[in-house]
Amino acid sequence: MYDEMNVLGYHRDTHTYCIMLDGLCRNGHVEEALVFLRELERRNVDRSSAMLVIVITGLCKKGKLDIAQDINKVCSDGLHLTVRLYNTMINAICREGLLDEAKDLMRKMEQNGFSPEGFTYDFILQGFLKSEKLHEVFPLLQEMVEKGFSPNGYTFELLINLPSAESTLLDMIQEVKTQRFEVIMF
Repeated sequence: MYDEMNVLGYHRDTHTYCIMLDGLCRNGHVEEALVFLRELERRNVDRSSAMLVIVITGLCKKGKLDIAQDINKVCSDGLHLTVRLYNTMINAICREGLLDEAKDLMRKMEQNGFSPEGFTYDFILQGFLKSEKLHEVFPLLQEMVEKGFSPNGYTFELLINLPSAESTLLDMIQEVKTQRFEVIMF
């Protein structure tokens, strides 16, 4: 593909590569996108974190989390990691039910100088709420609120609709209120 672009006379730059990778991933050709990314690496083309996010997102959406994690380890050398890249991985890891791993990755994100966003907390909270691991929910919810974030509408709905934890949920909400934090539904 790299050579075909040259033969056809297309200008090749990061933006062009991102468009190609995104097109391949959106059309279900994630493996081809991965091959193309590796070809860029082999040819010492400067790769951006945006390229990595595109391919990792495509792999995660196709259920190839193990490959996404491997490519993140291999390709992140020399690339600037971003909050978006971390959130992409955390979301995919949560969808696979690997909640402790997602929480660990969030901590690694912080150690690397990136602050989790509201989305980051929502992904993990939603996973813990769906699996009814309530002992994990309150400390994370409290940390989220202390950092100035509020659960999004879906996370809040999961909190309200927990069938097996009415009193625990009320205790959690009361605790948040007594600490003068506000949970706002967006």
